Amino acid sequence: SDCKIGEEVILSAVVNTSGEFLTFLNNHEIKLGIPIKIISFEPFDGSMAISYGNRASQVLSHTVCERLLVEK
Repeated sequence: SDCKIGEEVILSAVVNTSGEFLTFLNNHEIKLGIPIKIISFEPFDGSMAISYGNRASQVLSHTVCERLLVEK
């Protein structure tokens, strides 16, 4: 990830549009255009904690993170 801790980015696109992935995003209220703040990054497994909307902290796996395209 090119994102840095404390940085705020905008979700601009998703790489995988499978039904399961889109359902995951919808269930977690992750939508295009939403501002996302990077809280922490776990080098061991590539997971990332983010905050967005009314969610103070949400951990996303490396698999999810690599499928989200953001703008700084």
